[in-house]
Amino acid sequence: NFVTTGDFKLLLSGDEAQTVTFASTGSGTSRIANLEITNASEEGVIFGSNHATVTGLLKDNGNKTSGWVILTGSSKLENNTYGGNIVVQDSINVTEPWVVEGDLYQSNTVTYKSNIKVNGDYRLAKGYAYLQGNTMTVKGNTSIGEGGYRNAVCITPQGGTFYGEGDVIFKSATQTHTGFDMNNANDKVYIGGNLTVESQYGATYTAGTMELKGDFTQKITRNTDTFNASGSHTVILSGDKKQTITFASTNSTFNNLVLENHSADGIYAPNGLNARKVTWNGCNVT
Repeated sequence: NFVTTGDFKLLLSGDEAQTVTFASTGSGTSRIANLEITNASEEGVIFGSNHATVTGLLKDNGNKTSGWVILTGSSKLENNTYGGNIVVQDSINVTEPWVVEGDLYQSNTVTYKSNIKVNGDYRLAKGYAYLQGNTMTVKGNTSIGEGGYRNAVCITPQGGTFYGEGDVIFKSATQTHTGFDMNNANDKVYIGGNLTVESQYGATYTAGTMELKGDFTQKITRNTDTFNASGSHTVILSGDKKQTITFASTNSTFNNLVLENHSADGIYAPNGLNARKVTWNGCNVT
């Protein structure tokens, strides 16, 4: 019962906390056509538990927000930047180089036709993130997959780069493959923290390069071949302190494994490195 379209703009200009609460919101129900926030109070604007959908221009003027804003295929960010948290739940194309200062939650397939930067955490709950040769940068942690969905849940670089400064986890998902689909020689994945594989099904790793700075841990939740690399795919272990590599099954394996961890503690692999080929480079492995 609050459906706005066209040039309509909601201006939030309070001088104390303002709360926006929808009983139901989305691209096909109650929504805000254009939203501008000039509320510069310490509390700022608070979006309620059901979030708020903005189908046009979202402009926060650098002011504080909390909660989540849902964006659609027609949404735009002022200067391509938003200071809060964003939800994308429709299958859309993102054509501009978004900068999300908060967290990004994605629950449908999105094609990123430009670079995207997330300064908080990134959660890919469902669908694909197609990078089309562009770069996705995540300063926080990355979670790929959540329980119960039957669709594939993958980041697919398509010759592009995923650069994650935090930890990455592949969560358990029902009857689907989960992780990074790496099938292009130019695919690059950089993980500055730990990589944990606890999905029921693995993604495909046949080409490209993955560089890991932290630990690698495989946990079996259903199938045993949840990280089974082949072809020309390469993993580089380049931590500057002890890295622990733990496979739960020999049915999962690195393909080309290059060791570049030259710390005193080196690499600890209690169950073996599980690799088809290893380039040692004089690194310490125990």
